[in-house]
Amino acid sequence: MKKDNLLIFKDGKPEPYEQEDRIEYSKLKDGDFMKWSTYDVRSVLYHRRFFKLLATVLEHIPERINTYFDEELQANSIRYTSVDSLLIELKLQMHLYDLHITLGGKQIYVPRSIDFKNMGQSKFQKFVKEAQPIILKRFLPDISIETFDKEFISLMFD
Repeated sequence: MKKDNLLIFKDGKPEPYEQEDRIEYSKLKDGDFMKWSTYDVRSVLYHRRFFKLLATVLEHIPERINTYFDEELQANSIRYTSVDSLLIELKLQMHLYDLHITLGGKQIYVPRSIDFKNMGQSKFQKFVKEAQPIILKRFLPDISIETFDKEFISLMFD
């Protein structure tokens, strides 16, 4: 059975990460080959901060954007009731979706996942960076980029 042995770089040199890996590493001799993979591990803290940002955006979306007239209810309804509903719309606005055709032939857009398995840190940072102008344009059109950077983006780094 194949097992990945983890190495961590310390002072510019690879060192086995776990005791079991140290044992395997110590068995290597001159001329042996070693194969490795690199991983783009997503920061849980950065992930949480992005969702904190979305929660704050949700609180500040103007009523004219966040309400619509529901024909079925014959009343005004809230468009984005949660961070999840806001995230779905954000992904749709960013064209991060796949087209699905139902059995009845109806075309629907299915937002792609941004979970840890599907998106490492570098891709997630790119996603967050590309999301910022869309958040401003679609959800917070009355807020300047300076205010957004100062009061909203700072939430990700406090």
